[in-house]
Amino acid sequence: MNTTFIIDTFIKALHGVPVTLGIMVVAILLSFLPALFLALGQIYQVRGVKTFSVIYLAFIRATPPILLILFFIVYSLVY
Repeated sequence: MNTTFIIDTFIKALHGVPVTLGIMVVAILLSFLPALFLALGQIYQVRGVKTFSVIYLAFIRATPPILLILFFIVYSLVY
């Protein structure tokens, strides 16, 4: 086994860690405020916000089963 190749590759991969962490921080910051407003709107029963959050949550919860069904149909037709 070529350990120098593994070590060199690991060191090169470590150069991407700051970029990954930066993207993670930006994504968390950008998603926190809308989530906070949706949660507070649902807790305090704000009519427009509650309706939007219920529709949004229903869509997000339904996405994985829909994707599984689509993948099943596509792969069953292809093979």
